[in-house]
Amino acid sequence: MRPFEKLPTIRAKLGSTIVVAVAMTLAFVFLLQGYALRDTSRDSDRLELLSVARRAADGTLQQPPSGISVITVTPDGRVVTGTPPAPLPPVTDAMTDAGAPKRAPTSSNPRVMRLIPGLFP
Repeated sequence: MRPFEKLPTIRAKLGSTIVVAVAMTLAFVFLLQGYALRDTSRDSDRLELLSVARRAADGTLQQPPSGISVITVTPDGRVVTGTPPAPLPPVTDAMTDAGAPKRAPTSSNPRVMRLIPGLFP
């Protein structure tokens, strides 16, 4: 027996098809939103770092939150306040430039931030 044979009228058959299509669309959109928002906690951390950096630039930051280091440097890279993190070894990538060393980030900790005076309004 076919699934639509149980429904007596064309109106019921079309109506059930529309209901199933809408339900599948909603489920698909829900899954897409979940996939798009999977890194929301990292985005929240970035917004917190931006807020701390702006307060440090304004001079209204009394004490940085735990886990966040604020380092003030001059435009030429000289450290004015704070202790910079230990440099990481150069990163190499065998897929580009035949393994030439790439520039490494300043820290493996994403909550460590370098602040250049005057960078944030």
